[in-house]
Amino acid sequence: ALIGARLTDCWVGRKDMVREGITSRSWYTGAVVQQVQRHGKSVAIRFVKGQAVRYVVAELGMTGLLLFPSVQIRHPQHVHVRMTFSGGREPEVRYWNPRRFGRLSLLDQEGLDRYVARRFGCDPLTVVGRFLSAHQESAGPVETTAHAPAGCCRDWEHLCE
Repeated sequence: ALIGARLTDCWVGRKDMVREGITSRSWYTGAVVQQVQRHGKSVAIRFVKGQAVRYVVAELGMTGLLLFPSVQIRHPQHVHVRMTFSGGREPEVRYWNPRRFGRLSLLDQEGLDRYVARRFGCDPLTVVGRFLSAHQESAGPVETTAHAPAGCCRDWEHLCE
């Protein structure tokens, strides 16, 4: 619904809802959504503008949601950020968070890498996939148990690199 859409406006109702990067907000106007990723309970929207790449990361916390306009909101006073788009299937995304446990961050690639490492470390599904691919290339089929791939615990940390 957002891939290929161009950001035309970003309204921030409460500046304290942006944890970091508020001064870079103007960069996003005119940028195009290239990808949307999940990192734990956070959603990272990748924007490109020319050769530059930046992210809007929505940390959802316990009650935060990213909503399209088709979703009826009972308490609109809890919409803290609105991103308006052109050229996509959805004209707007709203960051709704009544208890305000989550925040938004406006980050470059290095900032996103720090954010993910600090908050989540390795994504378990990615790590297992990388381990299985590497192991199959070097040693053939992998025997598994219900808990973990056989023999993987000793070198598990290097898969996060």
